[in-house]
Amino acid sequence: MTAQQMNTLRFLAVGKTNRQIASQLEIEENTVRINLSAILKNLGVETRIEAVLVALRDGMVTNAT
Repeated sequence: MTAQQMNTLRFLAVGKTNRQIASQLEIEENTVRINLSAILKNLGVETRIEAVLVALRDGMVTNAT
């Protein structure tokens, strides 16, 4: 996973929207959508919530992120 995808995942874990993530990372909202698609594929899940749960379980992010 790329650094930008990991950053996107960290923001997902604290409940940020695509728009908020884009603003925070200073990227286009479409780029966030592309990152999210890649994250879902890499983690083998279908939803944002599943991605966060897998990331928490596997120690990729913490609930304090």
